[in-house]
Amino acid sequence: MNVPPREVKIPVTPLYSQFRGAAVTWFLASVTGVWLVLTLVYTFAASSSDNKLASLVPMGGSAAITALRILTEGSAILLTALIASTLEIVQWAASCSKDGITISSILGISPSTRLFGLFSLLRWRTTLEGKDHHLTWVGMRILFIGVIPIMSIIIFSKASIYVANFKVKSTRLLHI
Repeated sequence: MNVPPREVKIPVTPLYSQFRGAAVTWFLASVTGVWLVLTLVYTFAASSSDNKLASLVPMGGSAAITALRILTEGSAILLTALIASTLEIVQWAASCSKDGITISSILGISPSTRLFGLFSLLRWRTTLEGKDHHLTWVGMRILFIGVIPIMSIIIFSKASIYVANFKVKSTRLLHI
């Protein structure tokens, strides 16, 4: 019994545009940029003696330190998420390229590779063809991991608190 083959239609789903595929990364980049600008303005205002900028800073020293701490921690978290998201896009773009990507480069880009794994990757040799660029990715990741805490240390080392005591006259209120 000979049954003729029949055509099977496979539903085709259109591919997303590159911008739509990276929309989360673009949103994260814009939020991170705004957050960094706010952090820089607030830090400059906290260290400025100009009346216009000093009005942005809360009067108490502990409130200013708390605000600086929140802003720098938020910057660190947002920058870390942005770097991981960007490197994921780079990883997929490199994987889909004509030459592909080596396992050492994937490990160098991957956010699951921690600091000691990155240092271990520094000891790996490159391929004979010279197509292995994992040292670039590992160096960038180590730089980013080091820059974020150093940025927080620099901001807090430049911050200083001046305590001013003013004499206040007290008056008694008469209750009738």
